[in-house]
Amino acid sequence: MRYIIENANKDVLEKLSKKIHIHVANDDSYFLDLGVKGFKEVTDKSGLEVDIHFYDAMGHDVWNDSLRNKIHLQIR
Repeated sequence: MRYIIENANKDVLEKLSKKIHIHVANDDSYFLDLGVKGFKEVTDKSGLEVDIHFYDAMGHDVWNDSLRNKIHLQIR
């Protein structure tokens, strides 16, 4: 996704805008947060609007009832 966004034209960026949602812990056990932080830098630089949330002290398990409800409301 990072490569696509870095090389995308304005039309592609407009189509992707507001369609990417990522939830990750700041202390992810598999270090997935590092990739997401790099991805966020690219999206910020490109002006692409994305929904990225970082959670504290959750390890790899960010899934809970609150997040599930939030996601369900977004897809309606």
